[in-house]
Amino acid sequence: MGLPPPLPQTRKRTYLLFVGLGVALSIAAILASRSFVRSFSIPTAGMAPAIEKGDVIIAERFSYLRRSLQRGDILVFRAGGVDLPVTMRAGDFYVKRLVGLPGETLAIVDGALLVNGVRTPIWNHAGEIRYHNLSSSRYLTNEHATMKVPAGQYFVLGDNSLRNMDSRFFGCIPAKSVFGRAVWRCAPANRTGPID
Repeated sequence: MGLPPPLPQTRKRTYLLFVGLGVALSIAAILASRSFVRSFSIPTAGMAPAIEKGDVIIAERFSYLRRSLQRGDILVFRAGGVDLPVTMRAGDFYVKRLVGLPGETLAIVDGALLVNGVRTPIWNHAGEIRYHNLSSSRYLTNEHATMKVPAGQYFVLGDNSLRNMDSRFFGCIPAKSVFGRAVWRCAPANRTGPID
């Protein structure tokens, strides 16, 4: 008995496409069930323009588990372990940009972030992010104020600096509160792609 005739090329390609799609969906389901990736719907404009109100983003833990977090990373973290303003709840997730690493001393002068006394620009797709001192906050209330980031914690700021509850209000976040990095926007359809 001979071998069966080969599948026509279009049938073979369709079959391979479905197998590949099935494998990709299986891997995605496993990763999601193990909490390596997770989607989040963003209810505010605190990270605009990098992340807009109504965006759906994907956060991943791979790079966070493999390497140290870096300044400029957009973090997803669970509030808790900090003195939260009344508008924030301890069990909720929040999205902010990492600007201060453990041991660093921070200041905001003329809209610029200073790290250990050195001007350190942070960028998103709209350009350099300008930060503001807010007299209503608890930290970095004016250009003479500084904040030293304790060991095992991070200082985070929102890109939309004038309309944001961030570390200026609640202080540093513990490393154990970080879920991972926001890396991809999956909605709305006209803005899908990597997050910067």
